[in-house]
Amino acid sequence: MWSLGPKRLELLHELVPAVTVVAFIINPANPNAPSQMREVQAAAGALGIRLHVLHASSGRELELLSVSNPGTLKARRLQAKMFLPGNIVH
Repeated sequence: MWSLGPKRLELLHELVPAVTVVAFIINPANPNAPSQMREVQAAAGALGIRLHVLHASSGRELELLSVSNPGTLKARRLQAKMFLPGNIVH
């Protein structure tokens, strides 16, 4: 399976080379999630980016990631967040 995730990560790295820690937010209910995650993890490794995979299946869950866990997200020292269009149900 081919996805745009790795290319987007490459573009982020080109535009902001100092970014080394990225959150990849994925919908675990999406049947393509496992392959997308593997592809993005491989690209992150090749670019020297530490990837934190977070799960959200809805807009509400996405909101809760930011609102209910700001300390956790800050503790991970995330410098960018990334998700694929159509991956999260609003």
